Amino acid sequence: NTSQGYQDANNVSACYTDFACPDNEPWILTTSTHNGSFKCTPSCLSIGYQDTWDGSHKYCYSDFQCGSLAPYARMQSLQKDANVTCLDNCTKAIGYADYTKSSNLTCYYDFKCPVAVPYAYARADGTNSEIHCEKECNVFNGTIDESNINATWCLNDFTCLNNQSYFRKRSDGMHSEVLCMSSCTKLSGYVLNKDCFYDKQCPPSNPYAWVSESSSQTFCQSSCN
Repeated sequence: NTSQGYQDANNVSACYTDFACPDNEPWILTTSTHNGSFKCTPSCLSIGYQDTWDGSHKYCYSDFQCGSLAPYARMQSLQKDANVTCLDNCTKAIGYADYTKSSNLTCYYDFKCPVAVPYAYARADGTNSEIHCEKECNVFNGTIDESNINATWCLNDFTCLNNQSYFRKRSDGMHSEVLCMSSCTKLSGYVLNKDCFYDKQCPPSNPYAWVSESSSQTFCQSSCN
């Protein structure tokens, strides 16, 4: 039992009384809270999450969660990994963080967001230390930039990247989300500064739609004289 030593997962009659695992079975099979029995096993593939946070032991968490000292489960965004490793953090250089799950923090090392939480939540100026995945992006938490091939960006500083400088919105302000666009042509909408009104109307503050055959855009302005 736990007070006597570590059990051998492949040979239940063996009990390692020095509370260590042999080199040919280096993984300690236990839970993320380190409760219950401790068993030695040669591999952790598909049977739990790997944690080597303390450097001297290799823990395999059979409850498929990570412990409090290394809470992020490193995996692909498709979540089909046989080998999942526990990390102490998930910076933007390591992957995309997901903490929408109640049971586990996740770090997607392929720098993509899964379908369930498709928006990569970050700052347009790049000063954020991490990028995490969110379920939705609306006028309350950011602007949407769909130009990234790996994820739909939700820019929480409410601006757009340099190559997506126009804000796609409604002229009456009744929009649930604002999208970033690279251009705003006559077909796309009406232009006011960097706003692109896709309902092709002008707001009350600048009610006149200024049109010119020589211009590819239609502009909103305050007067017509």
